[in-house]
Amino acid sequence: MRPQSFRRASRPQLTTALLCTAASAGAAAASSCPPGTVLKGLNYLKDGQDPVALEDSEYPAWVFALPSNKAATTKGDKGDPAVELRKQRAGLKKATRAAIKASNDLKG
Repeated sequence: MRPQSFRRASRPQLTTALLCTAASAGAAAASSCPPGTVLKGLNYLKDGQDPVALEDSEYPAWVFALPSNKAATTKGDKGDPAVELRKQRAGLKKATRAAIKASNDLKG
């Protein structure tokens, strides 16, 4: 008897309301979502409602300091030791995986 396989739940489609990001054009931090916008798809409670965007002054300052994407932060940090360690770890992981596969091929 085969165990029941479970399907992975599909990810919700991102809407334009979810893509609200902080403006990073050197001006004062400002949200791209107007106050009162319903942010569809962010509710995770069964009986809850989708959150509503607030005024920019109601958010903490660190929210607007967050990077917009991960690639932009790692690409420009060439001398950062954390980036170098992540690259080294990825290389070691690849080498270990290749060694395990080679060992398994020898076993038959």
